Amino acid sequence: MTEIYLLALVVILASGLAFLAKKLHLPLLVAYLGAGAFLSALHIVKPEQLHFLAILPDIGLAFLLFLVGMELDLKEFRTLGKNVLLATIGQVLLTCLAVGMLLLVVFVADLRFGLIPDQVSIPLFVLALGYRLALVSSQQMQSTDLVNAVISGLVLMFFFYCLWYFTKGRGFGFGDVKLAPSLSLLLGWPRTLVGMFIAFMIGAVVAVVLLVIGRKKFGQTIPFGPFLVLGTAASLLWA
Repeated sequence: MTEIYLLALVVILASGLAFLAKKLHLPLLVAYLGAGAFLSALHIVKPEQLHFLAILPDIGLAFLLFLVGMELDLKEFRTLGKNVLLATIGQVLLTCLAVGMLLLVVFVADLRFGLIPDQVSIPLFVLALGYRLALVSSQQMQSTDLVNAVISGLVLMFFFYCLWYFTKGRGFGFGDVKLAPSLSLLLGWPRTLVGMFIAFMIGAVVAVVLLVIGRKKFGQTIPFGPFLVLGTAASLLWA
């Protein structure tokens, strides 16, 4: 495949997935990451063609750095010192706190109202993606781990979508579908598998208990979001 056809394939695939992400009310980053992971899995890009694709991010980065440089004031660097380190530590702590609060909102909102708002799932995805990218940039995680996390998120989202589609929304909410990529980015692979196993196990036990004590009847649904949060927390802490 020549470079021009390869570029056309990248544009078409990214555009198609972006259209699908828009229909599902998902961030466009999900589509772009999915396009890259899909092309990597197909093995249609030859090693000698990688330098051609590498030009695209270089051009974008060059423009970005140019715009940043236009706004820089070198005199301001004198005021930087320990404040930079303190700000970095504070940002990490605030990110962890924000993720925890968003997961708590998911737990309460789905438990009480049976829904997971987009105003929660989208910020959670952005924070989870930023967390993974920070790990890669600091070399605490390999880029292949990020790719595995993205692929596991897409697979989990497709699995949840099938559950939502075939149960017609009665056994599974669409909010759970949109929550899947965020949880996979937070957990990575194979912790995603562990977290989902724990979530389904807790959900099954709770459902049986509610049936036995008469709080629920066959055919009635229970929110699954709280179990996803519990499974994610358990996998993060102990897996």
